[in-house]
Amino acid sequence: MATPPEPPGRRPGGGQAAPLARLAKGLQAAPLQALPPLVLAGGLLLTGVVTAGMHRAALAEQRRLEQALLLQAGGAIRAALAEDIQLLQAVAGLLRVAAPVREADFRSFAAALAGEGRVLGFARRLEPLAAPGAAPIRSRVELVAPSAAAHRPLLGEDPAAVPARREALERSARTGLASLSGGPEPALLALAVPAAAAGGPPQGWALTVVESDGLLARGLARLREGQWLAGRLRLTGSGREPPPLPETGGDPSGGSLSQPLDLAGRTWTLTLLRAGPGEGPGADRRGLWLPLACGLAATTLAALSTRALVNSHLAMRAALAVNQAAGEERALASTVFEASRLGIVVSDPQGRILMVNEAFGRLSGYRPVEVLGRHTNLLRSGRHDDAFYGELWSSLHSQGHWQGDLWNRVRSGELRRHHLSISTVRGPDHQPRYFVGMLEDITDRYAEEKAVHHQARHDVLTGLGNRALLMEQLERDLALAQRHHWALAVLYLDLDGFKEVNDRHGHAVGDRVLQVMARRLQAVLRSTDVICRQGGDEFVVLVPHAGGEGELLRIADKLIETCREPLTEVGLDPGLSASVGIARYPEHGRTVRQLLVAADQAMYAAKAQGACVRMASLLPL
Repeated sequence: MATPPEPPGRRPGGGQAAPLARLAKGLQAAPLQALPPLVLAGGLLLTGVVTAGMHRAALAEQRRLEQALLLQAGGAIRAALAEDIQLLQAVAGLLRVAAPVREADFRSFAAALAGEGRVLGFARRLEPLAAPGAAPIRSRVELVAPSAAAHRPLLGEDPAAVPARREALERSARTGLASLSGGPEPALLALAVPAAAAGGPPQGWALTVVESDGLLARGLARLREGQWLAGRLRLTGSGREPPPLPETGGDPSGGSLSQPLDLAGRTWTLTLLRAGPGEGPGADRRGLWLPLACGLAATTLAALSTRALVNSHLAMRAALAVNQAAGEERALASTVFEASRLGIVVSDPQGRILMVNEAFGRLSGYRPVEVLGRHTNLLRSGRHDDAFYGELWSSLHSQGHWQGDLWNRVRSGELRRHHLSISTVRGPDHQPRYFVGMLEDITDRYAEEKAVHHQARHDVLTGLGNRALLMEQLERDLALAQRHHWALAVLYLDLDGFKEVNDRHGHAVGDRVLQVMARRLQAVLRSTDVICRQGGDEFVVLVPHAGGEGELLRIADKLIETCREPLTEVGLDPGLSASVGIARYPEHGRTVRQLLVAADQAMYAAKAQGACVRMASLLPL
């Protein structure tokens, strides 16, 4: 008896991989010439699917815009009605303040307030506001504006005679708010006019006539899309049947949208006749020919490209065999390139980036694919001028290398300090072919060195410069003064009475006094002046480009007056006094030491006299 064959996937060692192996073998045997027709068919199918999806998306976007426009139109109608309510509030204010009002004065006021196109009136209450279940109120229209013949019959009428309008009058009287009547149009908008006595019943109602078409037109005038909406919106009040909608021709995208509107106590209905495809704001009026044509063109191009790829496939196989050996060597170099902890960037002689490693991405924040083809000035921070970069490129072309520290701006916008080393790779003609740069982030190390440098040249307590900074700045400014024949001055300042404050209130208060004084003294000096703390309660001010004797004495007086101000920050009133000594280059010294000694002697002379001493009396010239 014959043994039935084993089911697929059950052969020993075959498992579930057997069908996949047969499928792969069949695909390899399929002629490559079948690929272009398959690409063409797939492209046509994809074009149809995308075009249909774009059509549906365009319809959905159009409906969303129509819903948004309906909401905007509702808001505009509410704003238009709010203008009517403001008119009635103005009329009510006039009637309350200036009662009684003559008819001619009322017409003039109404014309100035609303023009000749709006109807405003006043109905006086004839009976007290009725309690629920009692006899209805009565009223009479006494004032109407404008005085057109069409409005004159309103005089003497009783608006409360119509139940819907009487309900609006009663609601406005109870709530004090504007109330819109229901029933047939035109609707009546009423606002109770308060009586002269506070808390009493209203003396009557300010009135205006509201028509749905007019209210809708005034609301649409506020909208950019009002012209398109004018023929598609319907506004109907409570108790009124909406007008019949036009036929949509069986288009399922037609129909209408409705929104209830609460207008002065009444619920009205705003209806939008939905546009058909390709109509209205946001609709794609170009149709679908553009994406369809693009899809067909792309499909044809893809089929032709596939044919070219098939023709070059055999030639590529041979080229791959030749490049395989070279690829192994490049793989080794790439491994070393990517494993480096330094950021490496390779550019051409024009500065265009050709290659970067992952460390460069971590250092700069840019992904490698984002920087390829861009210029190496991608990270330029703006902290270095063109001369700096000109010297860099000159060194690369002449010496073949450059290294140094510079500021770069990474992708996040942060400035980072980098150590950059660039080497030139030359071609057979000895001309630069590549530039290889290696970057190392030294921002933290630079910040630590800068902090140490700052601490060595600044006072810890006050933040002012110390003696080291003073000597450095004074030597530099003195050299400039000697070269350009400028004047330069040094002011020694000592706080009088500080020792008593320190002994009486303690060192903590004394330190606080020194900090306050340092801040105040720095505030009254010019931006070019330098103030340093020498130690204890002594300060030194360096004034480059110093003026004459009078100007220096004015600076000293300003410093003394600043020290005398009450120290409210530490609870000391009055403040301290100060003694200031002044030395001026070249009259009182031509070296740093001579100027400092002269200023110190002048300060002690001032302390002995209790005031600032003039320069000319300190040292012989």
